[in-house]
Formats: sequence, C-alpha cells, structure tokens
Amino acid sequence: MAGQQYGFHYLYTIDDPKTASVQLFWRPTEGGQPIEVVDSVLLNAKSKMQDAPDGKLYPYVSRWSFTSYPKISGASNAILLERINPDQNINITVSTRPQVKTFDIVIPPVPKPSVDLACTTVYDTRNPVTGQDYFQKEALVLNVTDAHGCGDCHGYSLGLDAPGPVIDVRCESSGDHVWQEICDFQGTRIRSIGYENANPRSMYISYHYKVARQECKFPDIEKQRTTSQGAGSVMTSKQ
Repeated sequence: MAGQQYGFHYLYTIDDPKTASVQLFWRPTEGGQPIEVVDSVLLNAKSKMQDAPDGKLYPYVSRWSFTSYPKISGASNAILLERINPDQNINITVSTRPQVKTFDIVIPPVPKPSVDLACTTVYDTRNPVTGQDYFQKEALVLNVTDAHGCGDCHGYSLGLDAPGPVIDVRCESSGDHVWQEICDFQGTRIRSIGYENANPRSMYISYHYKVARQECKFPDIEKQRTTSQGAGSVMTSKQ
C-alpha cells in the first residue's frame, strides 16, 4: 500500500528489542523522477548497510566524490537496524534532491509486558475434549524366561511404557495356572512378573494415567482466570 501511494512514505518493522528495519518509498506523479538521498541522520541505532557510518542511515557521499547518491524509485531495500538503547525510540531523518516532503521517522521500543504470567505444570486425568479418563487396556503374550524352579513352571516378565505418568494398574491373565508375583508401576513404566505352568497365556494390563500441561495465571487479575498451554508472542509495529 505504501508503494502505491504518491509521494514519500516509509515502513518499519520491529523484530525484537534490539532489531528493527526501515524501508523508504518514493512514487512521483506522472513524469516525475527518482529522488536522491543526499544526507541522513540516525539516532539510537546503527545501520547494517555496508559502509554506513555511525549516526547515518546510508553511507556518506560527498558532493565532490565520484560515488553517486543513493536513489529511491519505488521502494528502497529494507535496511536492518541495531537499536542501541532498547528502551528508547529510533529517530531517522533524510534529506533528498530534489527536495521533497519527508517525515521524521520514529521507531518506538518494544512495549514491556504489563503483567507477567506465572506458569506451573499441572496434570489432567481426563481428556479435556471428550471428558473421558485417560485409560488404556493392552493384551501382551506372556514372555517365558526360565523354569522357575520346577520342570513344568516357567517364569514370565512383561513391561510397557504408558503415554504419561501412571496412576493405577491392574494385571489379569487370560486363563488359570498363572501366578502373579509383581504388578506395579513407576512413573510411566509398568511391569508384570510371575510364572505359569500351562500353555502360553495373554496378560491384560489396564491402567489410568495423566497428561502434563502448563497452566498460566495472571497474578494481578482474578485467580479464576487461567489459560493452559502458555504461548509466546511476537510484536510487529508498522507505520
């Protein structure tokens, strides 16, 4: 839109407290000519344009040098800026030939957040969409490991990992002649250990678990106001 308007215009962006950019636009009326930037002043920032001295947006060009002044016809290249004091404005002025009406360009600092979020890790035992408990039931074939002290007895050892920290677990065999010694959990790991003296069986392991999320609150606002899964933000300012 800036490039489609007649006259001199500018556009700035703010990427973070120390980084910004500015782009100049010049669109003359029919038959008009490009403009030359004969001087520039840059306060509280350093131009990333090659050979630009401190305090200047563009490289310095003397009227007696063989280097031509920078020209603007349509849109200039975006010029990256490094802000010196992140709490103060960046101020820019340019002088042109022929002389046209330009603006004092002001790039404000990134506003500081008025309220900081206080975030903690909490656990949900139910799916917030369906309202159902986080629950799974899996069938595992008993893994025979040894004779377990008798000719027709065989030990088994099973293990699996749950999607989140386990709350409770229950181990049930598909038939008799199976003796459990251990059915427990630690964190997300579940184990079932015992022995059998029959044909291979399946062990049904049922368990509830919980899922972690971030809960963030504004400490200076009503305590009831909360937001889950805290997100960051990027602010971009344009003129």
